[in-house]
Amino acid sequence: MSKSTPNTPESWEALLEAVRETEHCLAGVAPFRDTLADAHTRPILLKTARDTEVAAAREARRSYREAMNAGKDAAVALRNFIQSVLGMRNEHLLSYGIQPRGKRCRRNRKLEPAPAPSRARSGGRPR
Repeated sequence: MSKSTPNTPESWEALLEAVRETEHCLAGVAPFRDTLADAHTRPILLKTARDTEVAAAREARRSYREAMNAGKDAAVALRNFIQSVLGMRNEHLLSYGIQPRGKRCRRNRKLEPAPAPSRARSGGRPR
């Protein structure tokens, strides 16, 4: 862990306050104090701008998801309406991007009886 002086805007603010209180004891400190004061405000403003942009991006993502969900619901409703008007097997459904259901077919399949289950005998006593 480093034992150096913290280098954050919060520590700069504390340093500026201490310099302002004891400025009369530190001759020639004014240019350094002013430079740090200017440097202190820039990160604060940029952090505020970044937080605002993050919030705006979050809101934009939420709005986008809501719009996409509303569009999906509207598309499903429209497809269902078209299918209710034309029917589920109509070939015109293809022009709307809907796959029609196939024709009914009845196959007569012969069902073969299932093979009888075989029992494996163990070397034990018969039942």
